[in-house]
Amino acid sequence: MSTDSTKRVGNATVLRALNDGAALEALLRHGPMTSAGLQERLGLSKPATATLVARLEAARLVERSGHRDGRPGPRAVVWTLRAAAGYAAGVDVAVGKISVLVADLGGQVVGRSERETEWAAEEHPDGAHLALVRAVVEEACAHAEIGLADLLQVAVGFPGSNDPATGRLAYAPHIEVWNDQDVEAQLGEVLGVPVAVENDVNLVALAELGREDLADVTDLFVLWVDQGVGAATLLDRRIRRGRRGGAGEIDHVPVPDPARRGREPEGRRNVANLVQLDGVARLAQAYRLPPFDSAPLDTLRIDPAPEGRASDAARSPEVRKAATSALERASSEPVGDAGDFLDDLGRRLAVVLSMVVGVLDPDAVVLGGEVAVAGGEPLRGRVATALRTEHGALAPVLLSTAQGNGVVEGALAAALDEARRRVFGAGSVTPS
Repeated sequence: MSTDSTKRVGNATVLRALNDGAALEALLRHGPMTSAGLQERLGLSKPATATLVARLEAARLVERSGHRDGRPGPRAVVWTLRAAAGYAAGVDVAVGKISVLVADLGGQVVGRSERETEWAAEEHPDGAHLALVRAVVEEACAHAEIGLADLLQVAVGFPGSNDPATGRLAYAPHIEVWNDQDVEAQLGEVLGVPVAVENDVNLVALAELGREDLADVTDLFVLWVDQGVGAATLLDRRIRRGRRGGAGEIDHVPVPDPARRGREPEGRRNVANLVQLDGVARLAQAYRLPPFDSAPLDTLRIDPAPEGRASDAARSPEVRKAATSALERASSEPVGDAGDFLDDLGRRLAVVLSMVVGVLDPDAVVLGGEVAVAGGEPLRGRVATALRTEHGALAPVLLSTAQGNGVVEGALAAALDEARRRVFGAGSVTPS
C-alpha cells in the first residue's frame, strides 16, 4: 500500500521530469538562453530554475555555450541543448536504392549514405537485403562518428503500407524482397535499435507540415507521382492510415480519362496508367513531343501493365528520363502542342484529385514527385484550373517543397520526433 510520503516522492519525480522536458523543449525551439530566460519562459522560481539547470547539466542534456553581458554583476551563463545527447536516423527504401540520414538531437544532419540496388529476391538471398540496410545505416553513422547503438530511433519509409492487423508490408510488389514481410520486426532485429516503419508518402506529408505557408493547415492531401503513384491524408495534422494501413494506395482505382488526345483505352483507365511516368510518356508521344518524335515508345518497351501490379515500364531508366525530359521541355515553353499536352495531363491529375477533394474537403492539396517537379508551375496551374472549372473544387493546389530527398527527410523528422519525445519525456535521471 502506498503512503503519503511515497506519493509525494512520486509526484515530485513526475513534476521534475515535466519541468526538465519543458526546459529542453524550450532550448530546442528558441535556442540558447540564460537561466533567467528559462525561468521566465517556464514560470519557475530562481532557485528551482538553478536546480533544474544543474540537474540537466549533470545528466549531460545541456551544456554551457558562452556568457551574456549587459547586466550588472557576473556575466550570465548561456545554456544550450546538448545535441550529442542523442541521435536518430531516417531511411528511405525506394525502388532502386536506399538512402540514410543521421542527425543529432538538435536536428543537424551529421551523416548520410546512399546505395543503389534492386530489390528482386534473387538479388538478395538469405536475408542479404537486411544486411544491406544495416551496412548503409552503419556507413551513415560512421560519417557521423557514432556507433549504431547511439541511435535512439530509426524511421524507415517504404513505397507500400504496413498492415496493422498482420504487421506485414502490403502494396509493394515492386520491391519484391520486402513485400508481405514483417519489415518492422526484421529491421529492429538486424539493427538492434528501435525501428518504426511508415509509408513513404505519409512521411513526405509530415515533412510538408513544416512549411510556413501550411502553418495553419489542419487537413492536407498529398499526391506523389513519379514511377508510381502514392497519396497521404492528414486530418487534424495526423496521418490517416486506414483499418488495414492501405489509405492512399490509389494507383489501381479506375478513373475516366479526360485527355483530348492519346486517350488510354478501356481497361487501362486507372490512376497509375493515366499519370505515372509511363502514362506521361504515352501522352507525350500522342503529341509527338521530343524525345518521342524520334524515339517511339516501342523502343523504350512501354507495355501494358501486368495484371495485378503496377507497370515495370514506368520504372525503367529509359522511360523515366524520356518522360521527365518531355515534361520539362513542355513546361519551359507551354504553347501549341506542348501547352495542349500539359492541359491534358493537368485534367488527368484533376480527375484524380476531384475524388479526394469531394470526400475530404482538405485545406490544401500538395503535388509532389518527379511529375510535379518536371511540370512545375505551368502544370500546377493547369491542375488547379481544371479542378476548379471542371469539378467545382476550390482547394488550393501547391507544389511540394520536398524534392528528391523528401522521403528520407520525412523519415528523419519522424525519428527525431520520437527520439526527442523519449529524451524530453524522461527528463533528467539524476536524483535531486
